[in-house]
Amino acid sequence: MSVVAAGVADSALKRARVARNMTLEEAADALNTITGGATDASLMSAWESGRRRTGKRNRAGLCQLYRERPEVLFAHQDGAEAASVLESSGTAVVVKVLTRWTDLVEAMVDVAAGAREHLPPLTFTTPPARTARRFSMSGEARG
Repeated sequence: MSVVAAGVADSALKRARVARNMTLEEAADALNTITGGATDASLMSAWESGRRRTGKRNRAGLCQLYRERPEVLFAHQDGAEAASVLESSGTAVVVKVLTRWTDLVEAMVDVAAGAREHLPPLTFTTPPARTARRFSMSGEARG
């Protein structure tokens, strides 16, 4: 795994390009073919590092180029901002991008704790005693 100087792992956007053995120039040219835009290698690098954010048209083009969902490719750009956008739009569902294992574990514990609040309390009851019924050969129930 390659690591940038700041000690942060490469973004999914960069990993997608590298996995296809494309240079920044080749990726920019391919994106321009899809979108009709004028992206260059410098801008591609800025998107990959998170120094600049991609716009809607280029996000769609990059998703098509790399055959990947935007939630995956642009998580490094969106971070906590994705949750705040949904919250401000009044949506009840909030999406948070988890980038560390410890964040995932903490989120799972929170979900489990929240679920307990909505579950009815556990009660243990003894099932009612069964009454033995005997049947005669004719099918009539006897005491």
